[in-house]
Amino acid sequence: SVCLSGAADPRLPASMRGAFFDLLSHLWVCRPPHEEVVVPRLMRPGRGGKEVLALPIFALKKEARVDCWSAQHAASLPAEVLNFYRLKTTSKFEALIQVVTGYLCAGSTVEHQVHMEVANNQLTMAVVQNLSHLLRFSFLSSFQMLQELQGSLLRLLDGRTDWLDPPQVTRYRRTSVSAGRQSMGLMPSGPSSEWSPLLEAGEPPRSDAVFAEKEPPADDSELRYKSSPENADLLASKVATAEIVLKMHKFGLDTQISQVLAKFEDYAANKITVSTMVEEVLAVMDHPVLPFEQPGVLSPTAMLVDLMMYQDSKLLPLALELLLCHCDFPSALLQQLEKVSLLSKEQTKLMDDIFDDISRMSGILYGFENWGHEDAFSSRDIEPFHEMQEIGKRIQWLCYGGNPVASGQFVQEVLRHTEFVAVAKYWLRLDQKDTDVENRELTLQLTAVMCSAAAEFCRGNKENQGIFLKFLPQLVKILSEDGLPECAVLISELFRNNMEGCQLVDEELIQVFGNHLVRTRRAAQCVPWHIRFFSFIVAVGSQPISRNQVLVIEALESYRKSSIIITQDKLEKLKELIPQFTSEEMLTRPSPAGWKQEDGELIYYIGCLDLLVGLATGRGNNLVNKPFVGEFFSAIHCLSLLNKIKEEDYFGIPAAAVRHLRTRWMLLLQLLLYDVDKIFYDLNLLASPAHTSVLEDMLRYFEALLDLGPVQATPREGSAVQSEVAVAPLALGQATEEHVAAMLICMESFFNGPYQATLARDDDVGGAVSWIGRRFSARFRALERDNLFRNRLPVNLRQQLMITGFRVLSAVDGKAGFLNSPQEKSFEQVPGTMSEDQVKWQMMLDALRKDERCQQRLELQDLLLGEAFLRISDLTDPENADYIKAAAANPPVVDYRRTIVTVQDAVCRLVKHSQEFITDLSSLRQIIRTMQAIVSCARRSGDSAYLATIQSELCTAGLGDLLVRVLDKHKVEDVRLSTWRLIGDLLMGMETNGQTKVNKVVQKVLQEVLFEGHEDVGLWESLSEIISTVGRSVKPMQAVRLLPVLSADEQARSEEYCLLLEQAKEAMEATRLMVEGHFKMMQDYLYSQEGNARSWNVPGLGCWLLTRLCKNSTAANFATDLELETVRAILALLTELAQGPNLRNQEFLGNMGLIEMMFSLLAQNFKQLQKAAGDMYPATVRELKAELMQMLLALLEGRMDSKIHRTMLERGDPQVVRERIMYVYLYFVFGSVAVSSGQVQSKDAAAVPLDGNLTHLMLPTANGAELFEAVQRDSVVAEELLEDLNDRQMTLLFSEGFYHVQLVLELSSHSTEFKKQVMPTSVEEEKFVDDPDRYRTQREYVRDLTAYQKRHLYRQSFEFLRRFVKTIEVVLHGHLQSIHFQTPITAMWYVQGASKQRILDEIPFSSPDIKMKAFVHMCQYLHIECQLILQLSRFSLLPGRYRIWAQRNIPDALHRPFFVFLASDARRMQDLLSLALWLSLLLAAHVGISLVPVKDSHYGLKWSSPTAERISLVLGGMHFACTMVWLFLYTCIKVPLTIRTVQHANPDRNRISTIFGAWVKYLSQRAVAWRCFLAITSATALFGGKWWVYSFLVADFFCQSSSLQTVLSGIVAPAQPLLMTFLGAGIVAFVYAAIGTHYFRRDFNHYCDENIFVCTESILYMSTRAGIIGLSSMMENVMPEDDSWYGRMTYDISYFVVFGIMLLNTIVALIVDSFQTQRREAGARERVLETQSFISCIDRKTIETVAQQAGIADGFDYHETYQQHKWDYMAFLFQLYEKDAQDYTGPEQEIRGCVDNNDVTWLPQGRSKMIEGKSDDSKEDTLITIERQNKEIIQALGLTNEHRQTLFKSLGNLARMMRDKTDIVKEQLGHVLEGKHGDTHRDNSPRPAAPAAASAPEPAPIQLDITKSSLKEKRNQMSK
Repeated sequence: SVCLSGAADPRLPASMRGAFFDLLSHLWVCRPPHEEVVVPRLMRPGRGGKEVLALPIFALKKEARVDCWSAQHAASLPAEVLNFYRLKTTSKFEALIQVVTGYLCAGSTVEHQVHMEVANNQLTMAVVQNLSHLLRFSFLSSFQMLQELQGSLLRLLDGRTDWLDPPQVTRYRRTSVSAGRQSMGLMPSGPSSEWSPLLEAGEPPRSDAVFAEKEPPADDSELRYKSSPENADLLASKVATAEIVLKMHKFGLDTQISQVLAKFEDYAANKITVSTMVEEVLAVMDHPVLPFEQPGVLSPTAMLVDLMMYQDSKLLPLALELLLCHCDFPSALLQQLEKVSLLSKEQTKLMDDIFDDISRMSGILYGFENWGHEDAFSSRDIEPFHEMQEIGKRIQWLCYGGNPVASGQFVQEVLRHTEFVAVAKYWLRLDQKDTDVENRELTLQLTAVMCSAAAEFCRGNKENQGIFLKFLPQLVKILSEDGLPECAVLISELFRNNMEGCQLVDEELIQVFGNHLVRTRRAAQCVPWHIRFFSFIVAVGSQPISRNQVLVIEALESYRKSSIIITQDKLEKLKELIPQFTSEEMLTRPSPAGWKQEDGELIYYIGCLDLLVGLATGRGNNLVNKPFVGEFFSAIHCLSLLNKIKEEDYFGIPAAAVRHLRTRWMLLLQLLLYDVDKIFYDLNLLASPAHTSVLEDMLRYFEALLDLGPVQATPREGSAVQSEVAVAPLALGQATEEHVAAMLICMESFFNGPYQATLARDDDVGGAVSWIGRRFSARFRALERDNLFRNRLPVNLRQQLMITGFRVLSAVDGKAGFLNSPQEKSFEQVPGTMSEDQVKWQMMLDALRKDERCQQRLELQDLLLGEAFLRISDLTDPENADYIKAAAANPPVVDYRRTIVTVQDAVCRLVKHSQEFITDLSSLRQIIRTMQAIVSCARRSGDSAYLATIQSELCTAGLGDLLVRVLDKHKVEDVRLSTWRLIGDLLMGMETNGQTKVNKVVQKVLQEVLFEGHEDVGLWESLSEIISTVGRSVKPMQAVRLLPVLSADEQARSEEYCLLLEQAKEAMEATRLMVEGHFKMMQDYLYSQEGNARSWNVPGLGCWLLTRLCKNSTAANFATDLELETVRAILALLTELAQGPNLRNQEFLGNMGLIEMMFSLLAQNFKQLQKAAGDMYPATVRELKAELMQMLLALLEGRMDSKIHRTMLERGDPQVVRERIMYVYLYFVFGSVAVSSGQVQSKDAAAVPLDGNLTHLMLPTANGAELFEAVQRDSVVAEELLEDLNDRQMTLLFSEGFYHVQLVLELSSHSTEFKKQVMPTSVEEEKFVDDPDRYRTQREYVRDLTAYQKRHLYRQSFEFLRRFVKTIEVVLHGHLQSIHFQTPITAMWYVQGASKQRILDEIPFSSPDIKMKAFVHMCQYLHIECQLILQLSRFSLLPGRYRIWAQRNIPDALHRPFFVFLASDARRMQDLLSLALWLSLLLAAHVGISLVPVKDSHYGLKWSSPTAERISLVLGGMHFACTMVWLFLYTCIKVPLTIRTVQHANPDRNRISTIFGAWVKYLSQRAVAWRCFLAITSATALFGGKWWVYSFLVADFFCQSSSLQTVLSGIVAPAQPLLMTFLGAGIVAFVYAAIGTHYFRRDFNHYCDENIFVCTESILYMSTRAGIIGLSSMMENVMPEDDSWYGRMTYDISYFVVFGIMLLNTIVALIVDSFQTQRREAGARERVLETQSFISCIDRKTIETVAQQAGIADGFDYHETYQQHKWDYMAFLFQLYEKDAQDYTGPEQEIRGCVDNNDVTWLPQGRSKMIEGKSDDSKEDTLITIERQNKEIIQALGLTNEHRQTLFKSLGNLARMMRDKTDIVKEQLGHVLEGKHGDTHRDNSPRPAAPAAASAPEPAPIQLDITKSSLKEKRNQMSK
């Protein structure tokens, strides 16, 4: 009462109230006997009635008296205390509930928190914690309370309305809490100063201070998000609030499960149908009972994303989990419904008992602090301890063996729904040092009891193991400090058969167990708890954990001296231990409770055997693990023990021990001797007598254990009937089942390979082994017939028996057994099997999963999650116009917005959190899933630019770096798979047309991450592990696939293999996208990751896996769809790695055996896929073989050498190429005719069923004559059907054939022998003559005829495919090379001849560069036109679902109107024009003859007779119809083209103006304007009665006659000069009119009386009317005697000369000159086309000269037709425009870039292979050669300059040295000369004086001059 009063009193400080709330929580709420309620409840009574709708609420069955009270103390307590403890319902804390809910529902004063008000935040935190405990123990009595709290908690959680600093004090007082309590009946009346919660109820005064009046500022979000000491309590309160909302969400799920169960009762009672039940469940799914949309939180996604922005590591994962709960509610509810178990009454009773036991256990452990105190409040310790032990034992036995009404697994599930996990969590996390020292031993014993119970709770239950793995650090701490064996057992059980857990085993944990092992062994103890841990983590069933195996082997190697592994080499020791063994229970369930030291050594020995079995598991361990195991326990040792220690020698418990031992010895024998590769077979040991003896004993034991009688030669009478009779199953114990299973596994492994190898070794040995085989065969033949006995076996043994029997009978008798046995029936009765209600529940769930509406809801989840982030800017932008408008409403209809959060902000926050807490797998999974949802949602929008932006923003936010780190850190399969999948999603962009393409921005970011980021070893190690794991699993799974039935273990392995293939496919696809687009840097990086500590060769890994998957024909023929999808993914990756070209990768792949394997796969039929599809050439096989061929072509792509070509010629098979080309053609011929004629029903264009009458013609054994006749008959029809195929159908049918033809063309130039083998014999070379008389015998004639027919069929097939494969020459990087490509159908059939001629007529020839640019531009425009023609031609009047039927059964003219006119080069459109012209002629003639003037009228015309009028109507109507049809067709083609042209020229125009401008441009065309004029003319005559205008129609001759067109164009061409000439004539006439009016007006006879203009008009009219002979016809004649004779003569003659001669001759000259210009241009155009090649512009003489040297007769035509056909280049451009960018080869991608940049250097201008040589090793371009030579010269000059400088320096040094020496010599000579001169004077002896030059030359100056001159001369030489 005191605590409640203090907590509820608002007069107290917030800190004090928070302390009272804390006291309430810890003293009264969170304590026994309150039990934690686990929701949602998944264990429900089958028929709960109305109880299913009730929430689980607090309700005690007995008085909750505290255990530590003594009777005296209880008697001393007041009544109110005793009454409080007697309360058994939620009323116990009703007052506290009212206080808590009143506080939280107080409105904005509580919901709008203030960061700086620490005390208030602490108070809120304390209240929230109390609510958490109330929810935990389910004290809220009704669901309405949860609904009332939901909105308040969400608004409290919302951080957008929080304040950093409190507003004005007058506006912020927390006294309005009363407003929320008044409805609770807790608040009294009267003044607030006298109010107390303990007084009588009443109405408190209201406070007028309301905090929500003012909104917090919107410019402080950065501070709001930051974590600081001031807001630590606020963030903690939000964390606690988020946890409560999550808990309430679980209560909501529980309630909705109850709603479904309430409806299910009607369905179980057959009151409603299953469809109605599904609708009811969907209705529940659509209406969450606790929705996140609440008043004030109308956009929960924005609120939760805003919460993620807080810098709090605990808040972000909780907010993300809440967001997932909000978006994923349908899947969450469905998952929980799938886990629901409906219990029987007995099971319900057992569940109640278990709940009672766990309740008592929690009371004991939670009250442990009161133990051991001898005072009035305590009792003895021994009683609760013994009770705890009894509860622990009951739990262990129930979990282990169950009881008659429930299995052990059922008990484990029930325990998970009790407080057992919470109690274990509390006790295991309790610091044992906090207990008293005297209670230390008791604490350890209680811990041991808890660990023992928890071990059985986790045994074989992955979900329970996952729960306790969270407590692993505490368990390791207990084990390390106290060494509890029960703790070691629990840790070991956490990893038993737990693949995911074993993958997460830490090396330190292995070290801990290793240390304990060493310690116990050094103490000479044999305890199995630690060795069992090693045996559990090295293998899960038959699946090895390679990493753990390596770690354990390393640990054992380091502990080898400690003798950890005991193998008991001495037989006597085993014989001594076995009879003394008494601990039978320890054999199956070793536990410290039943441990006996005397039996410990044998138990430890069995544990060592289990460890060795685990280490030897796996076929990939032949070189490491199995030799290591063999060092401790060899196969010889196994045989020796199996022969010498037999079960029949012992009785009772020792016999059971021997059975366990023999089971493990047989497993070791199977792993070490049988389950190895063939090269490791120990044939000597297999053939030894010891081995044969073991086989005999094995068969004898097998028969004895199963109580099999003698083998019967014939089937038992009535056995077939008896097989259907239900009999009791064999009562085999677990140990016996394991023993029999081990024997069967040994038998199956021996007869699956070693048996045949032993037979083939030696005749003598083979006889003994063969005898053993016959005995096994006889026994299993008898078992095959005995269905009754097999039905009595347990399911797992029955399956293993069938597998072993299949192996035995297949190996011994050569044919399979157990294949045709009837369906096996199981009579095994397992406790706790499904009741009738549970069966119906599963039926309902199956119907729900299959319902499309449910699937749509599940698919919508990712969309909602993605939109939550993609639309976050719109949902959080406070400046949004719609938000401002909505916020102004009263009340507001939107949430308050604080600040804008962008997608990149949110993603950055998620990525940063993941990088900081990368070990948090649960959050990591949620974040990866969120990123996938974001990308998926953006992809579903259909906007390619938007998707690219989102992908780029995600990578910019650091997602790429995070994913690399995740793969480097984690090895969990689901995380690894989702990470690779997300990498692929980020890289996979989208074109505007919906096609996929790589996102280059993301690709570049990933490249920078890999190159510049931290070490990415883990990424490639992950890829290597995935590939290696799949590769090692291929061979065993291929063997398993041949089995008739699969055991549970093999089925699990098969499912795991499928998952591995899925991982490999995802990883390969993501890796391919990294190099998509021929990204050379990444191609090289995948070859070798330079800079990393370890590097992987990805091309090598791909080749290795491809070899493993498709090693032989058996593997190919029995490959599954998933395997082939993986193969295709590998091929796509290898193709991308080779294209570009990447020369290093091409050479590497070419030498990896890839070529041989490709040809081998091309020769396979893939029978499994054929059988599945029911077709000889199914679509999957077509696509696979096309990709194989694409891979081969990628190896040859862009290579200038012939290295790979020679390799492929050496390793390839030309016969396979011939067979495949012919096979593709035959399939099309037979399949298309069969489908079109209705013989075969298929949606494809061609199909040849396996069971059809055409199948035999497709086989190699087909009769040649029959095949030839059938092909000749059906090929004509097939050719007619060919034009109806689209590009997709063409690619699907013929892609393999097209690629084969390309390969032939590519390789033929490198090998004459290959060309001779694969190229068809031409008709000219054919020597066969179909005349039997020329042959000596009929046999020779038939032989040659058959050979001729084969050659003819191959020639026909090759030429058919060759039509679609074109070759052009291009220049790339200066090299001339050939490119082969598939011609698109637009270029094949929809390019009109007039369009080609228009290109030839209009293309400019001014220069080669201009001509080629114009040619490319015209081809681009022509391609758009051809696409429109294609679409119009394929247009059908029938709906889409009937078009295929109409195409096959109805003439095209009846449903494809455009096709009629556009087919055959639009011949019908030309026929329309011709028909209109003929009709014009007939109408003109008819009008000229039959239209006569109307009598007594000057203007009217009429028909001469009614018949003539009718004829005119018919002819005019036909003409009008022809003209309108032509206009309609032409408009459909040209208007879209014109719109696109106008839009491209003016991209800023709106749509209406663009369409208007396009129509104006279209109507301004001459042809259109003329046809419109003719249509108007014809309509005027036809409908207006103006018959005479029919005469205008004959002018159509000028449009349709080429000659008249030339004349007309000759006149129209000089239109401007002619008009100016006519203008000049008018001016001249005007001048003469002025002169005449002034001087000769009287002579003009009144023509010039009015004015000059009238005179001018008269002159022009009269002079031209008179034939332009002057003015004589207008003026009076004059004679010489007249005065005006000279003036008139001058006037008249000058007019005639100027007007009649000069002007008129000028006009004639202009027209004649126009004709000459046209003739000259046409002649020049024809001359250029005849004398120059069109593409390369090479002179004809040059080509003819080279052709004559090559022996080609008409070289120029040959060059233009076969070498550089201009229309082949057009077809190549069409192919570039139509092909997906991601499918481009390296050359194609480079050329497309050139085309987009208007660069024509890729066209071979001035170059041709015919000119440069026949070799495919093309020469460099001349300019490139010159440039290269210039570079070399410049480099040489640079070196020369350096040498010259060096030489100059040396010569300078030499000159200085010589100068110095010269000076010295000169000085010395001077001294010498001076001395001699002095002597001469002293001696006075006269001597003759020698000349100065001769006597004393000075060498130094002369030498210096010589040096300078030599240097100068040398310098001049060097300069030259």
